[in-house]
Amino acid sequence: MPTPLKVEWIKTTDCVASPTPITHVGGKAGQFEWEHAYPLAIGYVENNVFSYYLTIDNKSYGLDICRTAIGERFLRARAGDLGGSDVADLLLRLPRKANRIS
Repeated sequence: MPTPLKVEWIKTTDCVASPTPITHVGGKAGQFEWEHAYPLAIGYVENNVFSYYLTIDNKSYGLDICRTAIGERFLRARAGDLGGSDVADLLLRLPRKANRIS
């Protein structure tokens, strides 16, 4: 059974060639902050390591893997969780976290 993690923020890129602007998802689990690279997060869902969800306007939405027309994978809120409302990319509504430069 996958461990559920609440996605509380995202990191994005300005690269227009990217299929999604999201590079990382992250949040807190207890006192620990976690961050997963976006492709790694997709792999965790596929392998039942973690399941991800987010909360917007006091409603929780599970995230599933979807595919673009050319087969690229991305995370999207479960349509059933949206109750028939617009299935906009809810991840992009989350706060952005700055990328650190080492």
